[in-house]
Amino acid sequence: MKKGGLLIAAGISRFSTTTWALSKYGSENNFIDDDIYMNMIRQELETGEHNRPKEYPFFIADAYFHTTNELKCELSENGFEVINYHAVEGTVWIVPRLDEKWNDLSSRKRLLDIIHATEHEETIMGMSPHFLVIGRKK
Repeated sequence: MKKGGLLIAAGISRFSTTTWALSKYGSENNFIDDDIYMNMIRQELETGEHNRPKEYPFFIADAYFHTTNELKCELSENGFEVINYHAVEGTVWIVPRLDEKWNDLSSRKRLLDIIHATEHEETIMGMSPHFLVIGRKK
């Protein structure tokens, strides 16, 4: 990449499996009660490594789940100046019946207000299942 070029790197949050399971716990699934699932979560939270259990063949393939800081460091260590970062889904994805709320214009405005107020807040960036880090080549 030429000096001054932009790189947009996408990351999967280290906390995405955990927050998803918590958002559905007791209503749509009880994965957290399953030892196999909990072992997968423990590994993700401790190391960032996601290894799909054979018991869950439809889960995302093996991958590395980042924290925002890890991805920012990767860019910095490889000759990029980090210039911005964004939560992709943000904090509102956990809303029960999100589709219904999104279709109500008043609710949608409130949800967008929350997204705009929090999309750059580093302390809750991991709550978004995915995030972007933007860097400029030095």
